[in-house]
Amino acid sequence: MSSDFEGFLKGDSVEPPSGLSQGLFDRVRRDLNPSPWTVFAKLAAIHFLTGLFTLSLCPQFGMRVFGSGMGLMQYFMGMGDVGCGIACGVLFLGISMFLASLLLGADQVRAIRRHRALELGALTLLSLGVFVMLQAEIVLGFALAWLVGSMIGGLMTLELGWAIRMKFSSSAS
Repeated sequence: MSSDFEGFLKGDSVEPPSGLSQGLFDRVRRDLNPSPWTVFAKLAAIHFLTGLFTLSLCPQFGMRVFGSGMGLMQYFMGMGDVGCGIACGVLFLGISMFLASLLLGADQVRAIRRHRALELGALTLLSLGVFVMLQAEIVLGFALAWLVGSMIGGLMTLELGWAIRMKFSSSAS
């Protein structure tokens, strides 16, 4: 085996075709820098599914997907209207961002982290817009607290998921 390797080292250098090299470089560049639109579409899909789950645990703005009753909201209301709004926002966007940070590719999560304010802001406002379109019971004070909570929860759980991901990927190597 060592003679094969020595033969390889002594052999002539062969340049690959330029089209092949450029195609490979383009693919690596695309993989390392995914389209923000594609990443947001995947993030929105994850958020849609986890949002349905979250709404089955805790009705927000009067919206409940499955079951009946107040769910976790009965506990959140013990913190007052503002506290409940913040807690609901943290739960609603936090679960989505945590799962996205673990399910999406590392380069896609890096893209989200690079544009975190834009990604989270768009996802938060999109969610609130869906609630408005579904004629949810929106009260300005609660909605503002919910917006703050969703941004804080989204940021915290995105970073938590990223830290967990990095911990396990560095211990695996």
